Amino acid sequence: MGRISTAMKRVGLLLCALLLVLPLASCGGKELTLYEYKKKLQRTTAAGKALQLLNDMAEVHDLGEKWSPDWNSQIRRGLADSFLPDTAVAEPVRTLPESFQDKKWIALFNDAGVLRLYGELFVHLPARMRAASLKEAEAVLYMEHTREPSSEETRWSGPLVNLNYTLYAKDLGSGQVYRLFSTQVMGVSDRSETDSSALWERVIHAVPMGRKRTLMEDVYYFRSLDDPDDELAALYDLARDHADYFARESQGPDLTESISYRKKERLAAFVPDFEKEQSIEALSEGFQNRKYICLEISTSVQGDDYLYWRGDLYVRLPEELRAATLEEADAAIIVHKYQTKQRRNVTYYYSDGTMSSFDYVPGYSYYLYDKTGDELIRPRWREFQAGLAENLGRTEATSAPQAADWASLSAGDTLFFGAYEQDGKAETGPEPIEWIVLDKNDRGLLLLSQYELACRPYHAGENEQVTWEACALRTWLNDTFLQQAFRQEERSRMLTLDDSGDKVFLLSGQEAHTYLPSKLARQTEPTAVAKAEQQGVRMRNGWWLSIGTNPVKYASYVMQSGSYTDTDELTYGHYVRPALWIDLG
Repeated sequence: MGRISTAMKRVGLLLCALLLVLPLASCGGKELTLYEYKKKLQRTTAAGKALQLLNDMAEVHDLGEKWSPDWNSQIRRGLADSFLPDTAVAEPVRTLPESFQDKKWIALFNDAGVLRLYGELFVHLPARMRAASLKEAEAVLYMEHTREPSSEETRWSGPLVNLNYTLYAKDLGSGQVYRLFSTQVMGVSDRSETDSSALWERVIHAVPMGRKRTLMEDVYYFRSLDDPDDELAALYDLARDHADYFARESQGPDLTESISYRKKERLAAFVPDFEKEQSIEALSEGFQNRKYICLEISTSVQGDDYLYWRGDLYVRLPEELRAATLEEADAAIIVHKYQTKQRRNVTYYYSDGTMSSFDYVPGYSYYLYDKTGDELIRPRWREFQAGLAENLGRTEATSAPQAADWASLSAGDTLFFGAYEQDGKAETGPEPIEWIVLDKNDRGLLLLSQYELACRPYHAGENEQVTWEACALRTWLNDTFLQQAFRQEERSRMLTLDDSGDKVFLLSGQEAHTYLPSKLARQTEPTAVAKAEQQGVRMRNGWWLSIGTNPVKYASYVMQSGSYTDTDELTYGHYVRPALWIDLG
């Protein structure tokens, strides 16, 4: 009996111990809220522990567009000096080498002398690029933030400051340091901060993410720059990386950009004396062997010149005629805007006793300027256009190249597949559908339509709560659209989703954020047919998602700005961007 009693006591003690341990274990496995993660980060000063918390937070929570300075935990211990880049020896580059997309990163923030873990940047990196520990880290993003007094001040906020942000990258293996970009916000309150999401757009341009940047991402980058050398370099890259688009489209994003008054002296050599113009019928051969920039020069009534980039002309020049740097440029295509006096039929008398018999009428002239020979040519407009098309060697392309070798494509490439009515001209037949490659694996390519192809409600009938699986839009994609847009041979090449059996689907909110990580990347335009389908439909601009970035209330969509939102108005029309997988075999 004594032995049994002792054994029973031991079992009882074990049961008690288990009862004590189990609640602790379940507490340890509990998922923390975003607020709880932020509080933990604020209390954590060890770099390794803070990095672990940031990784856990990014894995547990779909952060979407959320940004918060609370994620930047101050570091007091655990970070070796080898992680900090020597900024004095940094090599200036616009974009890091492609090899950096395969590295594991951490992100640091020198916040006016206080070193922090740059959590708000780190958690928005692709998961494969985030280091899970300091030991695993192979590279460092290092944002340096300084404040300097501004020469301006206001009566309400007092002295103002200039905010300076410079991004560096360090390869921990080789020790190589790169200077990626520097930006300044001038004349703001001492309490101001730069919008972190705007800095993120710059990071997307500088750090290779394993995909090609979208047209709008590159356009935004060009617009965000201030230095003329940087602006011209961005235009050169824009023209090269999106050559197919500019060869096909007569219209496009606005690439007219003001050149800072403080920097216009850098381009003074390209402002000719317009009194020296020569009118000609055709262009001389010498103008075919120049490196061009494209400018708009607006001369005010007072005779002041204001300068603008005319990127819309520049990106459509043949590559051999585009100057990549200001130093290389020896000629310019110039649009000259000016004011001319025109006599009125009557004389106007003003209250100050003066009178005027003239109106100021705007005028436009187009020039080619050879800076080397100081030769200013003013061709007639038709001859000017002909010169661009023939003498300067421009050729028109009717479509993007077809994908002859599917396996050679990668994320960011575009291709045509299937056909669907898009221009609203039924007599010409359906137009080829252009797709963006979002992802590639051993089996196939994930494609998303470049444009919004239709305008449809999420669900028909009563405005009731419905899941993606049961909604009318899913049925339309895999019935009407599938049959109209693809031949049998094309349908046989499309992969079927394992969980649903669908061939055509919509991106989820998580997929949209993963593959199109910026607002600009998610912006697009509707086709003429999609616009026409708005008629008679209650419409909110944006394109539908299948599952939202947050727990689904009803349905989600991407707004025209590129942000996400949820809606319970399921009978309202939104645009549709179909997605599908293509079999590489």
